[in-house]
Amino acid sequence: MEKILGIFDKFPFLSDSAKTGFLSNLEEVEFNKGDLLAKEGEVSQYLYYFSEGAARSYYSRNNRDITVSFTLDGEFVTAMHSFITRKPSYENIETLEKVRLIEFHMIHLRTCL
Repeated sequence: MEKILGIFDKFPFLSDSAKTGFLSNLEEVEFNKGDLLAKEGEVSQYLYYFSEGAARSYYSRNNRDITVSFTLDGEFVTAMHSFITRKPSYENIETLEKVRLIEFHMIHLRTCL
């Protein structure tokens, strides 16, 4: 959880109440290798911060997986288009190993801003 506190240094314009609201709605979770954090056709509900581990974001076209990006320690990931628009995702986010994450549910976003 300490790693995520340093993220706030990159956003000096955030109010203390926004920081407190954000932190009060975090949950530490673990996933195993091959688990999907976001799934094509479903609305993305979480923003994830990677404490440990790695994942890849990909979509399928013509029965082939096309990798869009990788997420590593100290980075955030979500199916961004789905998370913002509340529409089903066109991508999957798959863990590449056992991961430790901090998750933030979309429903809490408005209470922090």
